[in-house]
Amino acid sequence: MPDRILFVDDEARLLNALRDFFIDSGYEVDCALTPELAKLLISDNSYLAVVSDISFTGLEGREGLELIDHIQRHAADTPVIVLTAHVSSELEREAKRRGACGFLTKPTSLIEMEEMVRRLKETPSPAWLNSGELQ
Repeated sequence: MPDRILFVDDEARLLNALRDFFIDSGYEVDCALTPELAKLLISDNSYLAVVSDISFTGLEGREGLELIDHIQRHAADTPVIVLTAHVSSELEREAKRRGACGFLTKPTSLIEMEEMVRRLKETPSPAWLNSGELQ
């Protein structure tokens, strides 16, 4: 059975591109336009990784941080990679403090993202993501 990834973002075009790319790379893919839908999917499925935006309601929105908290409570073994256009060192530190193991900025290379996800399959602990090696 292929590995399953959940992408969470409020940009449907981005989700479609991620879904197509990762399906072509051999993964099963679920997509959620909202953190609420993502929470439902997480309760029903196991994921190799969740790749999520942070902001869903504009520049000040931080619903993605709450999603990280939810994942830590309900699927603690699932690595979370943040993918966001709203970058700050404070936001990155906060996301990692809450349990995110990686941080990518939009736009990012699909190949770089797939490399990060592929390495999750090969490495039992995703601590290497926090090292900044691929960031």
